[in-house]
Amino acid sequence: MASSSQPPAKKPKLSALDNLISALNRLGVDDSPKLSPFPVPDTDELNLPFGLGASVTIRPGIGLIGNDEEEEAYYQEWLATHDQADDQDDDDDEEELGDNDNITLGQDLFTLEDGEVVEATRYLGDEWVQHIRALYAVGPIPVPPNMAVTPHDYQLKAAAQAHWLCESRFKGMLLGDSMGVGKTLAAILAMYMVKDQPGFSMVVAPKTLCHQWVQSIESAFQNGHGLTTHLFEGSAKLTAHDLLALGVDVVVVSYDQVDAAQRDLRTFPDRLDMYLNDKTGFVRKPKRALAPLHSPFWRLIDMPIKRLVLDEAQVINKRSGVRHQAVKALFFKAVIQLSGTFAHNKWHDFSGYVDFLSGHPFLTHRAFMKAFSTYDYSGKTERPDLAKTRLLQRFLQAFTIARPVDIVNLKKCPRARSFFKLESPAISKEIVDWINKFNMGGDDEAVKLQQETDTGIDSSWMGLLIKAQLASIHPLLAKEREEMDHQDEGTDEDASHWHDDGADWKPEERSKWLKRVEDTEDLYHGSKRLRHFIEVYQEIRTFLPGRKIVVFSQFLKFLDIIAEAMKRDGIQPLRYDGSVEMRRRPNVQRDFKAADPAIPLLLTAGAGGFGLNITCASVVIQTEIWWNSNNEAQAVSRAWRQGQTQEVLYVQLFAEDSAIDKMMLRVQNRKNTVNSDIMQAIVRHPGEKPDIRELRLIPHLPVIKLEESERGIGNREH
Repeated sequence: MASSSQPPAKKPKLSALDNLISALNRLGVDDSPKLSPFPVPDTDELNLPFGLGASVTIRPGIGLIGNDEEEEAYYQEWLATHDQADDQDDDDDEEELGDNDNITLGQDLFTLEDGEVVEATRYLGDEWVQHIRALYAVGPIPVPPNMAVTPHDYQLKAAAQAHWLCESRFKGMLLGDSMGVGKTLAAILAMYMVKDQPGFSMVVAPKTLCHQWVQSIESAFQNGHGLTTHLFEGSAKLTAHDLLALGVDVVVVSYDQVDAAQRDLRTFPDRLDMYLNDKTGFVRKPKRALAPLHSPFWRLIDMPIKRLVLDEAQVINKRSGVRHQAVKALFFKAVIQLSGTFAHNKWHDFSGYVDFLSGHPFLTHRAFMKAFSTYDYSGKTERPDLAKTRLLQRFLQAFTIARPVDIVNLKKCPRARSFFKLESPAISKEIVDWINKFNMGGDDEAVKLQQETDTGIDSSWMGLLIKAQLASIHPLLAKEREEMDHQDEGTDEDASHWHDDGADWKPEERSKWLKRVEDTEDLYHGSKRLRHFIEVYQEIRTFLPGRKIVVFSQFLKFLDIIAEAMKRDGIQPLRYDGSVEMRRRPNVQRDFKAADPAIPLLLTAGAGGFGLNITCASVVIQTEIWWNSNNEAQAVSRAWRQGQTQEVLYVQLFAEDSAIDKMMLRVQNRKNTVNSDIMQAIVRHPGEKPDIRELRLIPHLPVIKLEESERGIGNREH
């Protein structure tokens, strides 16, 4: 008989990260798990990290042709994920058909610029497919001489494809490589390819990234062998002739500066007319608008911007936006649009990018929506069904290049949601209930509920949501918001004031606020979120002592509270937000890189949420849920990108009993399902062939939306 005295099996050795997760799970209340990997199973919602989803809305029971497995999968996912409630912010973008729109159910027709009407499948047929295949067959350019960095093959190929598309009918392209893959260098190479042509190229970027662009362009090549730059920061004396005389290869400018320059030119006739017709003598003679970026001088000498590079193009994707219009008014030959999240908020964000391109019939947002939306019986737009999704994918494939993040062989990014319970969740639930009843019952019900709850809140739905979120974060923020409501009755500061960059705060306001925080004896009172954040931070420091930590919040004032709480514990965090002058921000990055790992970097979503490179950090903590999961992905990608040598731990704090946190997740998920599926056929690995999917004209039968009283009508007695 064999001996049973076997040595006990060795327990698997746990990593520091495993031990950390175990420790974090012990935090909080009750016996529920406190740290869960994404997605978190839930009976009401599907949590999709980083916008990764795989379903779009189609009509149940309609459009399932034959035994097509893909379409059947679509239907099953529709059943699993469809939510009848539309996003609040979709209302402004809904299109309704007028009497003269002539949409015929069961047909997909495109109206060309000359008025010709063609079938969509014919327009996007064989010739279109040949163009897509030719785009994918474009080979990489040779590595230019005297480069100070070594580009990847996929960056060389992207530069070649960008050049090919800029010379094509579209006069531009969309480069949608995942965040951290290296779109900047690909764009620099594309600008280098036209270096010897007359004129200059231009990079337009968020103001926080302009200095970084100058540095990236100048450091890509050895001294004297690359592209020369000029950072345009606005000047009352600089003319278009002066700008040309600089003789630089690339002008770098912010979206704000482009808008300001175009505004001066646009408003000058009115200001001059006001001066000429003034009878009082008080109106000053306006200065002549030089507007060197938009000057007619460029058209007069026929010298367009060679390559217009739009970085983080998602920030100007709304056609009617003033910055979008200001950029479009520039005189340019071809445009390269960069974004790691083209489907940033809604599926029809693509309309804004298409507006900068040539060679297509969708000259208005309305034309785009008519082509790719599905309509219900009343003429109201719906999310694209399968047929429309395939049309949109085919259309975008002709000028869009996008590669996934795994092409750079990054280490893993474990992502987890750390749960806790609020001490007083009733406030946020009360406000969310108010909003829900407002949507369902109209103004009368809303007024009634407002009287019942006596919340004292304004009528702006976004103001209500922000107030609910602030109440779930810290009582000081909720109190501050109430005071602001009473001081600015009828105004809506909302997202621009609270989801900051914070640069527009008046010094006296900020000093008063910081004094209030310093004078608060117990910062933890009433804020389980702050307490839980500190606990999570301490556990990370215990189990991963050598890791640098970055902390993201949408709210500058919550970072102020966190900074004060840490200061009382002997830790002085570094700051990267609107309270830090633009010229000092590169110094903050250098200081953080050299600092002890115990010193965290606190960033607002507005100031540090995109474009920043902080690969010296390998832990990212997000203090609250954000409305848009793509913004969350942008933030995490500040650390999880090229140059990162460690796994990046991403921890997101989530109040499991907070009505507003749950509501924000539902909004995220509804947006993710459609956007992710559109990109599914577009994102390809280098060397992969294009995913050309069959176009099918599926009859667009109307969706019948029953009133509450009509549901279950089949069970009525006759």
